[in-house]
Amino acid sequence: MVDIGFTHIALAVTNLDVSVEFYHKYASMHVIDLIRNVASYTRLMALGLAGAFLANVANELAGMTSIAILGGLIALSLHTLNFVIAVFSPTLHSLRLNFLEFFSTFYESGGREYKPFQRSEKVEST
Repeated sequence: MVDIGFTHIALAVTNLDVSVEFYHKYASMHVIDLIRNVASYTRLMALGLAGAFLANVANELAGMTSIAILGGLIALSLHTLNFVIAVFSPTLHSLRLNFLEFFSTFYESGGREYKPFQRSEKVEST
């Protein structure tokens, strides 16, 4: 059998009698989830790298102008744009990563539907 880490240890510790087919099916799903998570974190790294390249382009464009005030305005506007992108984009991507991908690992739906303004059918007698 292929050792996939914690899943193999958890199955050994709990002494579950699991068929080989189920184990391989679960192992392949675990590998797919691992690749998905690595791709998501790579996306966050690429956002940071894009911000560094945009800052470099802003500096080079500002340096190409012969008028200092125009160069300063170009640099200020592009660095402001880069700052706004650097604040919102990684925040939104990391929230998406946590709530859609990582949170689904631990959350199991169930229970009863939340209805805050519905009256209860039970009436206590005094």
